[in-house]
Amino acid sequence: MIMVSKTYGKLKNFVCGAILAGAISNNSCINQNSLEEKVDEKTKAELIFDDFPSAEQIEGTRKIDKYDVPGAEHLLIHLKQKHSPEENGILKLKNLGETYLKDTMKNVNDIQKDILKSILILKEDYGFENFRGEGITEKNVIEDVKKHLGQTYAMLKRNGLNSDNFYEEYGCVPGGYELLVYSKKIDLNFSEKQESLEKSLDYLGNSFLDETDWQNIENFQQERENSLLEIISESDKPYSIVVYGAAHNFNDNIQRWNESFPSDKFSLIEMTPNNYQFETSEEQIEDYLTNYSENHN
Repeated sequence: MIMVSKTYGKLKNFVCGAILAGAISNNSCINQNSLEEKVDEKTKAELIFDDFPSAEQIEGTRKIDKYDVPGAEHLLIHLKQKHSPEENGILKLKNLGETYLKDTMKNVNDIQKDILKSILILKEDYGFENFRGEGITEKNVIEDVKKHLGQTYAMLKRNGLNSDNFYEEYGCVPGGYELLVYSKKIDLNFSEKQESLEKSLDYLGNSFLDETDWQNIENFQQERENSLLEIISESDKPYSIVVYGAAHNFNDNIQRWNESFPSDKFSLIEMTPNNYQFETSEEQIEDYLTNYSENHN
C-alpha cells in the first residue's frame, strides 16, 4: 500500500465554483454574486487558470509553468511524466549496464510517486477530478490498467529487477495515476484515439531510431497530440489534467488550434514533478559504459 503524507489541510474548493457558475448554493466556496460578476468577464477555464495552485501548494510538484490565452474556453494541464519503456527499450537500457537500468527505473518510480502525490492533492484539496492518462483509449479503462500493471511488473522482473524490495523500488513504475485508478481513488478519462495510438506504438517498436524514424515518430506524436485537443474540446468540463510524457510539447499544437478555432481556444499549464530530470547526457552514458566494461572484463 502506498502512503501519501497529508501535509495540507482541506483548502477552499475553488474549482466547484468555476464549473458550477450557474448553479451555486449559499454554502458554496465562492460568493455567488461576485462569481457571476467575474464570469461576465472571464471564461470558466480562465478562472481555473488564474486560481490554479502554486508548486509550493502541490506535494510532488517542483515547478509550474503557465501560458495564458485570453478568452480560452479550455485549459489543458500537462502533468509531465517519465514512463517505463517497453521491452525493447528495457533491453537497450541493459546494454548500458545493470547500474544504468536500475538507476533509470528507480528514477521513473520516483517520478511516478511524485505524480501520485500531486494528483491526490489536486483531487482531495482542490476538487479537481477530470484526469486523463497517456495511452488510455475508449476501451475498458480498469481492465486496461490491470493488464498494464501486471505486464510491466512481469517485464521488470524478467529483466533482472526482481529485488527483495521490488515494490518499494519499482512499485510505481507502471504509473502513479494507474495505481490510483486501480485502487479506485480516481476515475480516468480516455485521451487517445485507438488508431493513432496503435500506429505510433507499432512504428516505434519496429524502428531503428535513425533520422528518418525520428521524423516519422514526431509526425505520429503530433497526430496524437492533436487528437487529445479534439477530445478535450468535446468534453463538458473546461479543464483536463493529462498525464503525458515530458517529451510531448503541446505549445505548438495549441498555437495552431487557437489560430484555426479562435472562438474555442486553449490555455496551458505545465507541471514538472520533483524528481523529473532532463535526459541523461552523453558524458553520463559514457561513464556508465566505462564502468560496466571495467566491471565485466
